[in-house]
Amino acid sequence: ADPDRKGEGLYSHADFLLFFLSAKEFGWSDCEIEGVVPTDLAGTLYHNGPGRCERGGVVYKHFLDGDGFVNAWRFDDGHVQYRGKFVRTPEYEAEEKEGKILYRGAFGTAKPG
Repeated sequence: ADPDRKGEGLYSHADFLLFFLSAKEFGWSDCEIEGVVPTDLAGTLYHNGPGRCERGGVVYKHFLDGDGFVNAWRFDDGHVQYRGKFVRTPEYEAEEKEGKILYRGAFGTAKPG
């Protein structure tokens, strides 16, 4: 996927990946809410998926090649908090340290070389 081709086509791969390029880790923080959250809604909702789809200037060819990211929304007494973190596998840590793709290929992105 060529990031310069964003906006081309009805289902642009580059446009789709922009959603995942922006994942940033957050500690627990209060969410701004429009409307009212029921006070009896309590618990934590988790969502796991790709959080970043590029490394070292290389855009991954498939969004599921992206680094794992866990989002959590905590509901308590009408309040909502959010937290997001990357899944820290040994492969993730090695790629973070090197700043380049070292391990890929599960869905479509091969490591360079």
